[in-house]
Amino acid sequence: GAAARRSPTESSRHVELGFHTIHFSPMFGGTAPLLDVLQATADSGFDAVGFDLASIDAHVAAGGTVEEIVTLLADAHLRCSDVLVLAPGGGDPDVLATARTLGALASELGTDTCIAAVAGPVPWNTLVATLGECATVLSDDGVRLAIEFAPYSPLSSLRAARELCEAVGWERTGLVLDSLHFFRGETPWSELTDLDATQIALVQYSDAPATAPEMLVDESRNARLIPGEGDLPLADLVTALYAIGFDGLVSAEILSEPFRRADPAIGARRAHDALAEAWVTDAAG
Repeated sequence: GAAARRSPTESSRHVELGFHTIHFSPMFGGTAPLLDVLQATADSGFDAVGFDLASIDAHVAAGGTVEEIVTLLADAHLRCSDVLVLAPGGGDPDVLATARTLGALASELGTDTCIAAVAGPVPWNTLVATLGECATVLSDDGVRLAIEFAPYSPLSSLRAARELCEAVGWERTGLVLDSLHFFRGETPWSELTDLDATQIALVQYSDAPATAPEMLVDESRNARLIPGEGDLPLADLVTALYAIGFDGLVSAEILSEPFRRADPAIGARRAHDALAEAWVTDAAG
């Protein structure tokens, strides 16, 4: 529609739109070259792009450098939105060392956000202490920890993620609000509307069928849909977030086997048009 074709500089834009290298990450079997993904992101009209460490590592292992990524971002007028992922409970032998790596990468790419997702059971006090240490390390690089909840993870609700941010300290943390996790976890709307917009570090945006599958993890990683192609009440989410004054980053999060195998140029364009259609509204409305 017309909304999808508006310039990102128009006054009607309330949020920043982002894409992410995780869509084609080798951690999920993706094979698209990183620089191709970045070029597709730029050509599609996105404002920002996020990076996963596995994609960076694969790029460097193939003879690439972080410096050429920085140059491409500058030439394409793209900013880095975030780096990921810190995953306490996921088998990482040294989460603090990963935090140092991600902090240095964030500094080099020019972002102030690092995403964390609790990947396995961790005692609450240990989790608070671990993420507190990581937040301290990241803050040295001017980076804020963005904490994600998912209904299939030990941090399964918005309420739990909010409690974790409060325990670590809001000055060093924020929330990742993933539309799929929000709806699959059946979070009450009142918990969302009770948030201060500054508590949301970023929004991850995708669609899905109305009925949840048995395997939520598999759906989250391999079967998400482009916004508008499923049945989730995404328009209600957009309305609720605008109502609390959210004006930050909305990042496409279309982890999907078909999307991963397709041409990044086509996928990025479809994702951008879908996000623009949903989030770019008339200035009067």
